[in-house]
Amino acid sequence: MMLMKKILSFISNLLLISALYLFAGCASVSIEPQKLNENISSIKENFTINGKFKLSFRDSKETGYFTIEKYRSTVSMTLGKNYLLPEKDFFLDLRENFQLVDFLDTEMNQIRLPDVPVQSFLELFLGINNFNANNEEININLEYETGFTYPSKIFIANKEFELIVLVKNIWKN
Repeated sequence: MMLMKKILSFISNLLLISALYLFAGCASVSIEPQKLNENISSIKENFTINGKFKLSFRDSKETGYFTIEKYRSTVSMTLGKNYLLPEKDFFLDLRENFQLVDFLDTEMNQIRLPDVPVQSFLELFLGINNFNANNEEININLEYETGFTYPSKIFIANKEFELIVLVKNIWKN
């Protein structure tokens, strides 16, 4: 009789723990990061930007994702095509120029894309300034979502290419 009570108690406790584990494991948690509308008013502040890009030129397209981390005068940028392939990491100074050709695969680098100043490129993400890289007839358009001070889409194009940058989130470090 005593053994039967212990077995029933064990089974009921096991079922209770299993039910709690099942309900806790099925809880809905958002894995998509939210855009933060923090007030970054200057390029001198430290911040991080995540997003995706699509580069179209001639008859090909390159897509991927990026992460830009700005700390003091150093900018680290990570570009990836998908999460299974290796990423490219760049470490730049705010006073340098960034080569848009870095968005492409290494075997396709024979195309000539303009260089842009790193500081001006980052200011685009913050909605501070539009730039014209070396007067090479680059068109820039910014799209804003309602309620956000930063652009959600950045279009950079000329007669040979079009780069579309989708900003997922921006936050202060």
